[in-house]
Amino acid sequence: MDKISIEDIMHLYGIDAWGKHYFSVNEQGNLTVQATGGDSTGVIDVYQVIEELKNQGIQTPCLLRFPQILQRRVTKLGNVFTNAIEEFGYQGSYLPVFPIKVNQQQPVVQTLLSSGNAYHLGIEAGSKPELITALGQKVSEQALTICNGFKDQQYFDLASVGAAMGRNVIVVIEKPFELKYLLQLQNSGKPIPNIGFRIKLLAKGSG
Repeated sequence: MDKISIEDIMHLYGIDAWGKHYFSVNEQGNLTVQATGGDSTGVIDVYQVIEELKNQGIQTPCLLRFPQILQRRVTKLGNVFTNAIEEFGYQGSYLPVFPIKVNQQQPVVQTLLSSGNAYHLGIEAGSKPELITALGQKVSEQALTICNGFKDQQYFDLASVGAAMGRNVIVVIEKPFELKYLLQLQNSGKPIPNIGFRIKLLAKGSG
């Protein structure tokens, strides 16, 4: 059987498409990680790491985290929008949010929020448990807490708690029936969160 090349491996697993200079393959055919991206220093051979963990009595499967990658991606995202806003003289602002449904693990969420604090990174929640988790995180005063997903009266009450905490909560109204819960919340005298609307345009445009 002919020896497979590094280029073949990269293409087979699509690493060149999703790796973004953080993940690659070395001459031994092992997956490597360059957590700071781009240069050749600090390259980690994942196979060697797993073998060392086995020698220490740690069995697979195991989870390897590279918080530096999260930090660099959040920083790049924030800088790209900051530069674009300055270049085009945009009068508004950019407030990113992390959809917490993607990963609710505390180290991941805290790494993202701490790295994105300078850009006022907030959280998008799609359920009551996610909203409770979001309200328990430390974010900047400007950071958004976006409330999506199915909403009942308890959901609106939780959003009201967030507003009372001083959080920048936005409940996105998606269905007409959700308005009755908003009105009930208003009649109760509790703090009202900010309201957004999701609309599906019938008109089509180019681009």
